[in-house]
Amino acid sequence: IHWQPDSADDDVAGYTWNLQYLAPVDSRVVETKRHPLSVSDEEAGAVAANIMEQHADDIQKADPPPRRLMGTDTYASYTNTRNGLYAFTVAAVDTVGNIGKPSTVLLIFNKYVPTTYLLSVDRTVDVFGSVTLSIIGGGFTYDGTVSRIYVDRDGKAPYDMTLERSDGAFKVVSDNRITGVKIGSTLDEGIYRIGLLHPDRGLYVSAPLLRIERNGTVKIEKQYDYVPSWTAYEKTWKYHVQMGTVLLWSVFALAFAGMIFAMYGFAQTAKDTVMVRREVRALLTGDSMPQEKKKKTAQLKQKGISLKLKLMAFTSLLVIMIILLVSIPLGINMTRTQEQTLARGLEERVNVLLEGL
Repeated sequence: IHWQPDSADDDVAGYTWNLQYLAPVDSRVVETKRHPLSVSDEEAGAVAANIMEQHADDIQKADPPPRRLMGTDTYASYTNTRNGLYAFTVAAVDTVGNIGKPSTVLLIFNKYVPTTYLLSVDRTVDVFGSVTLSIIGGGFTYDGTVSRIYVDRDGKAPYDMTLERSDGAFKVVSDNRITGVKIGSTLDEGIYRIGLLHPDRGLYVSAPLLRIERNGTVKIEKQYDYVPSWTAYEKTWKYHVQMGTVLLWSVFALAFAGMIFAMYGFAQTAKDTVMVRREVRALLTGDSMPQEKKKKTAQLKQKGISLKLKLMAFTSLLVIMIILLVSIPLGINMTRTQEQTLARGLEERVNVLLEGL
């Protein structure tokens, strides 16, 4: 598709354009090598002009081209575009990125060469082991409907299995989908190709993609092997230190230090208790004045209360540290055991599912 640039514009950096499908066209104006025009050139021109006239207002509904520079050439090329009425819109883009007013024209494409192709295959298996396929592709109903499906190892006659649409062996749902392909459970072990017979375009044979195993399991083979352009970077170390292990030993060290501190405080409190009792006994048997005796008795009583609080605090701290030293290893061990059990169960389920594919 060529267009004429405006000679008055000297700051055009390139163009942006868009091709939008609007409506189908009459089959009388469609032309291919196998199917020439069924009417004269004059009649085909009249039909095309009538289509243009009926959809003249659709130009106003055409989408604008994308807001980016798509090229610097004054033409756009399209290969094997589907037949139909299209709106082609083009606009100029200047050197600073501004987009000019678009121009739109109606075009009729009538030389599409259809092809039959297969993209993917899905399968279902019933309780009796009978296999049914669903085929995704294109060109199943264009210029005729796929009438026969072949299943074969090498894709050449004689075929291992032939399925007729007229016999109800499969159903062509749309131009892109075939369902209910009943291949049963009679095929031998191996990798098979799928052939699609179109009444107008002939036979299309896929790559080997259907694997039948000895136990009746059907697997869909990969049609290509993906090789990424990148590689994973792995840095190896001579020594490995896990943060979980560091944290565990840190908790052990803190708990052990707390236990030692609690035991030391417990011993110091017991020592102070013995000293208080000795002082009370000496005070009661001494020759001190009554007023001084009362004062010292009150001080020793207050000191006894503080010793009781210290004893309770250090005892509680000792109990807490012992509980931590016992419960933390048990909790970690139970967590690791549960993780291993869950991981092993998940692995067994995955293996069962993979064996069934």
